[in-house]
Amino acid sequence: MSKLTRRGAVAVILAGVAGVSLNTGAFASSKAKRGTDIGVGTQSAALLAIKDVDGDFDVSAEPHEIVVTNQTESQLKITVESQNQPSQYKFTTSRDGPFKDSITVPEGQSLEPGTSTNDPQASGGIFVSTDETGPVTETIEFNATSKSGSVNIKAFQEITLKNESEKQNDNGNGNGNGNDNGNDDDNDNGNG
Repeated sequence: MSKLTRRGAVAVILAGVAGVSLNTGAFASSKAKRGTDIGVGTQSAALLAIKDVDGDFDVSAEPHEIVVTNQTESQLKITVESQNQPSQYKFTTSRDGPFKDSITVPEGQSLEPGTSTNDPQASGGIFVSTDETGPVTETIEFNATSKSGSVNIKAFQEITLKNESEKQNDNGNGNGNGNDNGNDDDNDNGNG
């Protein structure tokens, strides 16, 4: 009987060792989403440095230029638009327009590493304006992506523009200098 007990004990031990070695709880592969949270730092250390956005900017005479510098190692395209809906801001890539709800800079090419939107080789800047009188504050989104898709940066900046010029008087009353004198020129007095 003692032989059976020893054999049984050895079998139990071997079975236990085999079970432990085959089922360790480890895994061969894993899937997980990766992400990165980047804190706010100084503009000189930012991957996308945004300048000329602090303060109130008068756009009565000309649009305000915002300068963005590509501080990544990749070529970037930057889309600029307001987060406010409806937006009072309009954007353009040159001081003369045309103004749009959103723009992509540089036009037809990419912003090279180390260059800014106001560099001559950048082919277009970032200009913003508003037709509304008085101060208008909105949040602007800067979305920068690389050609390869390896870089995608979203930055938000609140900016205040003020337009001190008066809106053109377009109320249909005329200004006395044209042909609109308020008289009924076709002499239709209702008498046939």
